[in-house]
Amino acid sequence: MKRLAFSLILTLLGICEAYSQYDLRFEGFARSLPLGAYARVEAGYSFPLWKSKGPLYGFIRPYTQFQTSGLINSLHAGVEIFPVSFWGIYAGRTQMIRSLKKLDQVDCDRTDITCESNNIGRNRFGTKLALKFGSVFTLTRLQWHKTFIRDNENQFFFDEQGTLLGLGNEDTLFQAIQIIGMDFDNTHGVAALHKRNLMQKSGQDSSMSVLLYKRNFKSEFKNPYTLLIGPGVFHTRTNSDHLMLFALLQFSYEKGLTLF
Repeated sequence: MKRLAFSLILTLLGICEAYSQYDLRFEGFARSLPLGAYARVEAGYSFPLWKSKGPLYGFIRPYTQFQTSGLINSLHAGVEIFPVSFWGIYAGRTQMIRSLKKLDQVDCDRTDITCESNNIGRNRFGTKLALKFGSVFTLTRLQWHKTFIRDNENQFFFDEQGTLLGLGNEDTLFQAIQIIGMDFDNTHGVAALHKRNLMQKSGQDSSMSVLLYKRNFKSEFKNPYTLLIGPGVFHTRTNSDHLMLFALLQFSYEKGLTLF
């Protein structure tokens, strides 16, 4: 019985090794208001749960991610579970160092707000779904970020993701992201993006709506670079609206089993 169980384990490991694939992707982001930018690299390894023709397959993907904007640096590790390739759930942990003394849309000189910290932790979990019907595509993501700032002695802390104030030493940011668009061909497309941010304990919220032009650029690698750029409106936590410019550059060196 032990030999049989050992043989089955080796067989399953052999199947996983045959179909498992690593992925490596890069991303650069910039926004004019609230002013912000970052560079990100992410690597993962997908282990298949089951396989079928087309997109009907499932996998588990542990991954790690490093993101920097110079003065804000974070390291994230997590796992994604995709019952089918176009829908999945995920969870992970982020550790961050933020050395900014001045931030857009917040007065860091206020004595009741913490902006700078060397001990910011985040637990992140959520779900994402991507669908495509002919040339029309849609992406939906719902995610929760529970932020802990252990060295915070003030009433509030600043969360740069939604440009909102969290309450006390910990608060949870909810984000709902919706993208719908159309590809004209393999090179050009258009899309509309809406993102809603809501801080649970403080009750503050903000949102962003953007019209995007999508362009794929050929590269020396097998996958193209994708640029999303366009104008939008940012609705701040103080209930004011500001015009902004959004730009996102993405490149997948290896896609692995991931569709998006």
